[in-house]
Amino acid sequence: MTSSDPAVPRPRLPFHTTRETRIEADLAIDAHASACWKAVVDFDAYDHWNPVFRHIDGARACGRTGHVKVCDRVNSLVEVKIRLLLSEPPVALAWRWSIPGLAEHAPEQYFYIDSTPGGASHVFLGTSFTGPFARPVVAALSCLVEPMLQDICSALKTRVERQA
Repeated sequence: MTSSDPAVPRPRLPFHTTRETRIEADLAIDAHASACWKAVVDFDAYDHWNPVFRHIDGARACGRTGHVKVCDRVNSLVEVKIRLLLSEPPVALAWRWSIPGLAEHAPEQYFYIDSTPGGASHVFLGTSFTGPFARPVVAALSCLVEPMLQDICSALKTRVERQA
């Protein structure tokens, strides 16, 4: 199930008050939010389960910079600098990509974990954009980025439910 499903309310993210242009995927996970959070912040284990973000180093506290190794759908590996923006256990994790020349309009990546009745969770994973070209950028990139976000959500679901 993706965020295009009208039955799934999109969360109002506290760190995205002005960034409503986003590409997002979401998935229900049969595990408590704390189990989802544990997997999301275990950056050292990303290479064992995350098909896109293969490794994150350095960004362990808000405001700190680090690097993400990103693997695209043709298995090219690129290292990108990030700055951790938000870490609110067990609800939200967000970072801003560092893209030369686009400092104020660089995209933000986020995980948002919502607890649901019965102890399950609903995880939202997205990339948000701002600036004058946000809408055309999203229109151009959504066919590439949304499947990668869905792959991450599915892999997170598999990892968390196997460990629960």
